[in-house]
Amino acid sequence: RLDLLGLCQVTSYRKDSGFEGFGLTSQALDREIHVVWQAGEKHEVARGFDALVLLAKFLPPLWPFLPALALLKLTGLGPKVYRWLAENRTLIPDIGCKGGACTPKDTRFPLE
Repeated sequence: RLDLLGLCQVTSYRKDSGFEGFGLTSQALDREIHVVWQAGEKHEVARGFDALVLLAKFLPPLWPFLPALALLKLTGLGPKVYRWLAENRTLIPDIGCKGGACTPKDTRFPLE
């Protein structure tokens, strides 16, 4: 468990439509990771590589990676690598698995 401080709550957008209250769509959530956090009286949303950096800031076991993430962000490589990975990953539908094994379809982004 990476959340040693108990600061994070992971929610599946496939099972909870609360994301709509933050102006997010399921299509956007399919494309990249989003992190919603409370900033004073309002909520902020980080997307993609910025969301990964934010998560690393809140998860102490990931703190050793912060310098590398900062360097990737400064050079512009982090967002590019993240975008490539996000666009070329295989999505596993949330339909459950039979016998402990899932057979994902070859689903890639962008969806057409």
